[in-house]
Amino acid sequence: LFRSWLEALEKGELDDNGELKKEIDESLLTARQKALLQKQQTQPPPALEMPTIFKQEEMTAEMMVKREERARKRRLQAAKKAEENKNQTIERLTKTNKAKVKSLREIGR
Repeated sequence: LFRSWLEALEKGELDDNGELKKEIDESLLTARQKALLQKQQTQPPPALEMPTIFKQEEMTAEMMVKREERARKRRLQAAKKAEENKNQTIERLTKTNKAKVKSLREIGR
């Protein structure tokens, strides 16, 4: 078993999970599965392609200024949102505490 696996590995005949390819009983497949299987068998496996490296555009001074401005606006917006969340949390906690204190005072009377 191990020897057959090694031979399949050397030949490149392992499946996507690194296991030996198994014979598929087509009588147990659905019509869709049969169609997909036939499509795979008729198409040659795609050749491995090297990823293309995208040429990065050269940044002009104006583009750099706009980029920095957008980054600054994002930072300001994030800080504003964080401050709003903080204030909402403080408000919610103080309202809860005031209600508890008020109810405890009424119980004590």
